[in-house]
Order: sequence, then structure tokens, then C-alpha cells
Amino acid sequence: MGNDHDSFGIKMIRESIENKYEIMGEVEGWEYLINPIASSKYEDELRAINDELSKLRNIEDFEEYQIPDNIRIIQAEPLLEGFNITSRVIILSNYSQYIINKYSTKQYLGRIDEINDDFN
Repeated sequence: MGNDHDSFGIKMIRESIENKYEIMGEVEGWEYLINPIASSKYEDELRAINDELSKLRNIEDFEEYQIPDNIRIIQAEPLLEGFNITSRVIILSNYSQYIINKYSTKQYLGRIDEINDDFN
């Protein structure tokens, strides 16, 4: 959960050479970040799921929905302390992780979560 791309999103960083960190990209609230093992194992299915509804990004407004209790959530909403807003970041490993856009996540949340839990 966090900002959408229009509100500067959530930066993803990872450790690079010489113990420095680099920004890898940006994810937005309501998107699903797949673990590295499932990202590799189910890459073709995840690509198909992600591509199917990605065209809706600029066509229709996204409507928030109730996320089931069994779905793990990363709380990455900005922190508001007094008059200061602090953005949060997600620190990734050096392994690739697939990101499912929020439209496809909403449509396929059950299947995506099932894929994410498959470590065999």
C-alpha cells in the first residue's frame, strides 16, 4: 500500500557494488511484488496476467477494493510527522522480482498470491 505513480510512487532500491545502494525503479500502491523464486518459475504466466489488463492504466480510473485478510501487505505509505512527509522505500534483493500492475492484481489476486506462495 502506498502512493501511485502520479504521486511519486514507492522507490525500490537494492545494494549494488561496493555496498552502495541504487534505485531500481518504482512500484505503486495496489501492485503485487512477486518473490524471486516464483518470478522465475512462473514468468510466462505472470507476463500474460500483467499484460492482459495493463492497457487499462490510461483508460479507466482504478477503484480501490477490500483486500482479503490472508493477503500479505507491505505498508509503504508516506509517513507524516508534523509538517514533514517522509517517503518509504522497498529494499529488494539482487534477484529479479516480477511486479503485477494494480489492474491485473485486482482481477487475479487469488491466482497471483497462489503463485507467490509456491516455493517448490
